[in-house]
Amino acid sequence: MGSAAIVRVAAEAGVAVENLTNYCAESPAREGLVLGYGAVRTADVEAGLARLATCW
Repeated sequence: MGSAAIVRVAAEAGVAVENLTNYCAESPAREGLVLGYGAVRTADVEAGLARLATCW
């Protein structure tokens, strides 16, 4: 499953992640995910990662 599909599935699961290709200047762009956790309470990080793990 590509990163674009994982971003869509994660959104459906309530987890916001970004596609690395949105930030990549290389051609072809590298596949990957960008995880942001600055606005997430520390107590919620583990549950969010567990939910993200079910997305692929």
